[in-house]
Amino acid sequence: FVSLCPVTGQPDYADVELAYDGPELDWHAVGRYLGSFAGHQGFHEDCAEQVLCDMMAAFAPTRLQVAMRYTRRGGIDINPVRAVGMDLDGTNYRYPRQ
Repeated sequence: FVSLCPVTGQPDYADVELAYDGPELDWHAVGRYLGSFAGHQGFHEDCAEQVLCDMMAAFAPTRLQVAMRYTRRGGIDINPVRAVGMDLDGTNYRYPRQ
């Protein structure tokens, strides 16, 4: 996943995790949707919220969690998580590329 920083215009890279229960998805279409953010300028938290809201509107799942693990810039770790219909466990782990 890549989006653009609204302040600097630099790319922000993230791994996206989706936990989903609901109607069957076309995961290729979801991948294309996530790829459409490449030219989008938005803060990390806003991007996670946008993905959650768009998927809720499009698919009406019973349970959805969107977690984005962004590559650190300036030593700041930002890993927004948004969820509907499920509890968050609070674990904030890092991937090796973070």
